[in-house]
Amino acid sequence: IIDNHIWSFAANLSNGIPVVDFIGKSNDNELIKLMKYVHSIAQFDNLREINEATFSLQKITDSPIETFIQYY
Repeated sequence: IIDNHIWSFAANLSNGIPVVDFIGKSNDNELIKLMKYVHSIAQFDNLREINEATFSLQKITDSPIETFIQYY
């Protein structure tokens, strides 16, 4: 699942690949990054493991929110 909104694959976090919103700028290279990532994971049997190692989405959702918020 490839989406710019994590809630689109919230029920299957380890199967999802988050991407940045496309904003129409000529220097937007998110598709190139996505293509490189997909190519790099093609040889893996278990996409869920490499996705978690790369994006840590499950780790983030399992952690207390205070871990990711800094107070100034």
